[in-house]
Amino acid sequence: GLQEVDNHFGARSNFTDEAAWLASSLHMHYCYGANLDLNPLEPGQARRQYGTAVLSRLPILSCHNTLLPKTVATNEQRGLLDTVVNVKGVPVRVYNTHLQPNANDRTVQVQAIMEQIGHQQGPLVLMGDLNATPTASELGAPLCRSDGRLAGSRIGRRLQLPGCEPARPHRRHLRLPGSGVGIGSGE
Repeated sequence: GLQEVDNHFGARSNFTDEAAWLASSLHMHYCYGANLDLNPLEPGQARRQYGTAVLSRLPILSCHNTLLPKTVATNEQRGLLDTVVNVKGVPVRVYNTHLQPNANDRTVQVQAIMEQIGHQQGPLVLMGDLNATPTASELGAPLCRSDGRLAGSRIGRRLQLPGCEPARPHRRHLRLPGSGVGIGSGE
């Protein structure tokens, strides 16, 4: 997942569609979500956008960006990019975000993220620039239960966030049933 991605935004990126350029250069698929969407500098030019992106060597089935709440109107708009990737026939939701650097906004943004992803069925990945230290309470508490599982989850996803660690170490594995896909990590 990429953050601070320009799409015809300005001279700093030579008005390039960075996500499309990277995906083409790397022979990948991409999903882009504009969190800022500004008028062009000149009539007839592309809109000036700034946001997040997901690159994937696997096919992307769908792509949707949700703007996240903020506590002060002048704070930069942030979002949650929801990309569904086809992993050997199994749809895997890949969420990418870029949270505000202040705790008040991060708190309401994490709550909004949980409203969107907490009920999802099937495998998912949540990643991004959280603009927080690993011990930030606004991240761990809303995102996990005391047993290390994703809050609101009925299918037992585990997170690696402060407060999400179970009482004793264990091995974490992602297995997609019937797909032959597996990711494992030991502790």
